[in-house]
Amino acid sequence: IGATHGAHLLPQRDTGWTPSHAGPLRRGADDASDVFGAVTGSLLQLGVGYVFESSYLATAGDADPGVHALHEASVEIEAFTLATGITAALKRLTGRCRPYAQTSTGCHASDAFPSGHTSSTAAFAGARLYRLAATPAGEGLPLRAASFAWAETSTLVVAVLRTQANKHSWEDVVVGGLIGHAAGLLVAAAHPSVRIGPAAAIPVELPAPAVFTFGGAF
Repeated sequence: IGATHGAHLLPQRDTGWTPSHAGPLRRGADDASDVFGAVTGSLLQLGVGYVFESSYLATAGDADPGVHALHEASVEIEAFTLATGITAALKRLTGRCRPYAQTSTGCHASDAFPSGHTSSTAAFAGARLYRLAATPAGEGLPLRAASFAWAETSTLVVAVLRTQANKHSWEDVVVGGLIGHAAGLLVAAAHPSVRIGPAAAIPVELPAPAVFTFGGAF
């Protein structure tokens, strides 16, 4: 989180890097991209991912799937934070103009490269791709595959919507996607899943019950 906020301390540059195309801001596509990307999209990813992961762990015989799925959610939050921090820093340093902001007299929004919406969503896809690759065949594999497919499809949808909204050039969303996937893979590799199966039955030897007899002597 500190890296994300620290990036905003960098001054926003305007390097004169023009977009690959220019056009008016399309509000509909812009609003739709906020559903699958950015904060709202990330919360949606966390919710959907938690459902799939807890279901997978239950299928795999985990002792407490609801609790242990929170570990994977925390990994995804960390990946999201890393991707967002890198993206924010690059936006400040590269100073590329957004397509809707390019005019004949200059640019009034120079924070296009790379796409933050795309990188943040791709971070979830990267983390889930790592887990999918590490999942044994036949052990609830379709659940993790579905979780990854949801994140990957969302990334593609966000990328298309951001370019259609004229918020980004195609290079912005491609690099944003690469950053997000790399962050997800890196963080997931650093925090691998810990398999916790059903608790083993531990035999407990109880003391023999006390027997009281009356023998007439004290």
